[in-house]
Amino acid sequence: MNEIPLHPRLSAILLKGANKSLRQVSLAIAILSERSVFNQTFDGSNFRRDQSASSSDVLDVVEVLEHYQSFKNSMQSINVIPDRAANVFRVRDQLIALFGGDKNLENTGTEDDFLRAILAGFPDRVAKRRDKKDLKALMVGNRGVVQSKKSMVRDHSFFVCIDIQSGDEESIARMVSGISADWLDPVFKRTQREVLYDPSLKKLIAIQKSYYMDLVLDQKDSHLTQDDLSGEILHQSLMSHLKEVLPVFDSPAGQLLERINIYGQLFQNKNFPMIDSDSLLEPLLWLCKGKKTLSEVRDGDWFNAVRTILSHEQYVALQKELPEKLTLPSGKIVPLKYELGKSPLLEARIQELFGWKETPKLGGGKLPLLISLLAPNYRSQQLTLDLAGFWKNTYPQVRKDLRGRYPKHAWPEDPLKSETEP
Repeated sequence: MNEIPLHPRLSAILLKGANKSLRQVSLAIAILSERSVFNQTFDGSNFRRDQSASSSDVLDVVEVLEHYQSFKNSMQSINVIPDRAANVFRVRDQLIALFGGDKNLENTGTEDDFLRAILAGFPDRVAKRRDKKDLKALMVGNRGVVQSKKSMVRDHSFFVCIDIQSGDEESIARMVSGISADWLDPVFKRTQREVLYDPSLKKLIAIQKSYYMDLVLDQKDSHLTQDDLSGEILHQSLMSHLKEVLPVFDSPAGQLLERINIYGQLFQNKNFPMIDSDSLLEPLLWLCKGKKTLSEVRDGDWFNAVRTILSHEQYVALQKELPEKLTLPSGKIVPLKYELGKSPLLEARIQELFGWKETPKLGGGKLPLLISLLAPNYRSQQLTLDLAGFWKNTYPQVRKDLRGRYPKHAWPEDPLKSETEP
């Protein structure tokens, strides 16, 4: 290549094609190294009037010039500038002579031999169509290109970009030449198995990919192994989908989060944690281990995952001051509903609260319960923070309204001295 007075790309083409296609390859190099011999910008549709697909834009021009040299009065010769064409032929003959060849010698090589020679000069400009027949392609280097509409190379999934015009987003490949992926240098090929999170399927997938440099040639599904389920990949992926995977507000884990943050506000001097999304990343990793899908993580044991944030002593203190449940005078155990910035909500039938004189307070007496007093049909009759005031002022009217409708239930005049219903 050093001894050939050409650009290294063109030298590589010449050396690759000299053995079988010296005459055509020399003409192609002359075309690529000299000014255009045509009156207008190269347009493949001008040279292939039957609109048939081409294998190479360069080969199209080679064939047009060969036809021109043999039949200078043909219709296709109208757009050829004679002086420029003569210069191209002169360069071609010099290159043939450099290899001791005869300019009148016919090529013995096939069309594929010619295309392989062009590939030798542009191994770093291999591109793969995004879809069959699509003009858009991805080139080595992760560069997006759009094949010019004037190019007639249509049936090749892979091609090399010979002439590229830079664009704002995607470059225009004005001249291309088709190739087969089998021709690519195996030195630059590799196979790699990749495990990633598919946001559309919402799960981990494994893919076996074959690469040429950094260009994906082909890919196929692979099976996930136990080593793939260590949790790190799923964890990293779900960090950007936290809203879909974190426990909902009224779930046991969601309520635990509310209780922890309420406790932290009530007892700021106790160095109790306040939990935000970042605090849940470590529990998220714990939950991702052995899991494949977003739904498996979302439906996992978030309660115990969140609980790991607290020490044993902190969890005991939380259970004491802000319990999950309370035992009513009737003996029934009911859950409480917590929400940061609000009083905990207790929902219970009126008969289950007979004997409670005042509203219980949680959090060391700092947080009164909001009690929703329910009729026997479990519809709320009253919301109150003051149970004593309800018994004194509101209960008589509620008793009057409901005992006729629900005569089988107890409606004592003095609810503080009466036994509750079981």
